[in-house]
Amino acid sequence: MAIYTGRLTDPAWRSLQSRSVEVIITLEKFTGGISEDRLFATREVRTTPDADGFFSVDIVSSEALRGSPWYRIAVTWLDSAGSYSRVDLGRFFARSGGGPISDMGGEVNWAPAQAVWQEEVPEDLPLGWLWFQDNDQGIVYRRVE
Repeated sequence: MAIYTGRLTDPAWRSLQSRSVEVIITLEKFTGGISEDRLFATREVRTTPDADGFFSVDIVSSEALRGSPWYRIAVTWLDSAGSYSRVDLGRFFARSGGGPISDMGGEVNWAPAQAVWQEEVPEDLPLGWLWFQDNDQGIVYRRVE
């Protein structure tokens, strides 16, 4: 097992602590979750960022698991209406020894969602980016064309 770290903030680098944020790590495929004499389920591993958005999670490296599966990373938060919203941020390959999740993606496969969190529709939302409408509805949009 190794410790993998990250930091979650809004686009202005402000903490999301008041939104009851959780970072969720899940093995991408069940069949890859076999190592030595253990079988790993795809059950979520959850962690809560600190006041500055830093988080860590202690998980088995992808390299130690049969099939070298990737991990998926998602985030949930509480919107102003009291409902939880969830967005999938992408996936990462947990290299042996741990470290920053942002360094674990690989050159080709790491494609985290880029996000904008504001009340109004962004004028120039780039293709593939997410827009979190900052209101009490918990609505997320993604530009696909």
